[in-house]
Amino acid sequence: MGSLCPSKVDTNWADNSPHTVKPIDFRTLNTAVVYLPKNKNFFDQIYELDNRKLGFGHYGDVKKCSHRETGVVRAVKIFNKERLGSSSLHDNWFLKQIEVLSFINHPSFIKVHEFFEDRDHFFLVMDYHRGGDLLQKLRSSRKLDENYLRKIMKQLLIGVSYLHNLRIVHRDLKPENVLIEEKGDDLLIKIIDFDTSVKLTEKGVVSGLYGTIYYMAPELVDIEYDEKCDIWSLGIIMYTLFTGELPYVGLSDHHILNNIQRIPINLSNDSLFPLSEKGIDLLRKLLSKDPKKRISAEDALDHPWLNPVSIDAEKIRETLENIEESRIKSTTVKDFLISNFSVIKDYSILDKAFLELDKDHDGIVTWDDVFEFFRRFYAEVETEEKTDQLMEKIQGYNDDRFTYSEFLNAGIDLRNLLNEKRIMKFMVMRNRGKESKSTTDSLFGETIESLKTDDEIEEWMQELRTKLDGEPTPKDFQDVVFEKLYIKSPGKDTLEVNHEKHRMGRTPRDFQENTYEKFHPRPQPKDFQETINEKFHKRAEKYQV
Repeated sequence: MGSLCPSKVDTNWADNSPHTVKPIDFRTLNTAVVYLPKNKNFFDQIYELDNRKLGFGHYGDVKKCSHRETGVVRAVKIFNKERLGSSSLHDNWFLKQIEVLSFINHPSFIKVHEFFEDRDHFFLVMDYHRGGDLLQKLRSSRKLDENYLRKIMKQLLIGVSYLHNLRIVHRDLKPENVLIEEKGDDLLIKIIDFDTSVKLTEKGVVSGLYGTIYYMAPELVDIEYDEKCDIWSLGIIMYTLFTGELPYVGLSDHHILNNIQRIPINLSNDSLFPLSEKGIDLLRKLLSKDPKKRISAEDALDHPWLNPVSIDAEKIRETLENIEESRIKSTTVKDFLISNFSVIKDYSILDKAFLELDKDHDGIVTWDDVFEFFRRFYAEVETEEKTDQLMEKIQGYNDDRFTYSEFLNAGIDLRNLLNEKRIMKFMVMRNRGKESKSTTDSLFGETIESLKTDDEIEEWMQELRTKLDGEPTPKDFQDVVFEKLYIKSPGKDTLEVNHEKHRMGRTPRDFQENTYEKFHPRPQPKDFQETINEKFHKRAEKYQV
């Protein structure tokens, strides 16, 4: 977690920047609720930039970059402050986007790692996705068949349902903002680009003409509208992916928007053949011009057209059962290693598993969700045992549900993450351009400034340095890391606690069910806004002059 309070050096460049109309009041920046880490270094010190564009958004371009120390490839969105304009800077526009991203914890969205700031730019670092986007897929295929379209739409609706449950409106859903990863019959989508996203007000509305004209809902010209504008955009995406053409075109943006408002969409044309009647029925409900009659994302997920979507349940079962009981000495160190070394392929199967377990699409998997999944394979008693075992591996006896990030941290195997190939790349990157005779001096200096560290991680890395003398091989490095990272056997206290619980004839589930709700109430949609308001006012009072 990083601070958004700039140093004196930062305030000097803000005052002197030719792109700033008047000095920014940095006291205001501290009122933003931020959980995404801000890296206090310069972006170019940490990452090497590839100048080829991967894409672009309303306020910035996306490029590929690689970490100078670990060699891990990421994508970075670069926001030019001049393009943002002084009004957006004074309104803390970028920090509000960070605020929104901080609350998103779900496999349907691209994972954002950290951000940087210098005099002229903001840098948002996220996972690099090799698979391309839906627009590229459409251009190569011209149109998509119904079964493929069904898989895409179900995942899109899951992601949008999760967003709307958090009272967040995306406002720029389109094929270019949906990344896709395919392997055989499996596919995963990631929704990106939150440049125009916004939280609903207490009245449940937003305002402003934002988005891409072809996908804009007709009500956007009104003074206020709600999250149903995203549903219209999904309907246009569905229509376009199946037919290969846009339903509304025109000579200008004004002309296109006028057509969207006035002309009924034709769902009986030949372009939609051979889409099934159920598919056309869902499309009609997504594209209702009256937002009050338009279906919600949550209700759309219950539509019969989406029910036949098949998943490899057996593979997911194997994945869940192969998650190991945590023997990590420090969860902080594990979080650090995952953050700095993981790439998308390390957790793609975990993404699929989480989506399958989270039946109500709220981003939280409960004991009951896991139980219902294992019930497909086992009898009642064994199902309960399997469920208890998985919950214990992920949460110990502390909790009866888990979030996406908790699931990833438990499910990612550090032995695969820190394989010899990646360690070799790390060692080469660390030694590149350095004249030190000792490899370990280059790998672990007195300070590891380029990696996000705290005191615990710094101490851990210094201990590794003392263990690695001379010229270690990647295998030596790997052995020492795992020796320092893993507990060799379960601790005595843990064994005694587990024995006592089972001696009393109570399972982990029994221990949780009577007390869990008291201390861990399920988040409600309104909690998102209440949390923001409470923390905003506390920080505002703290920095008030």
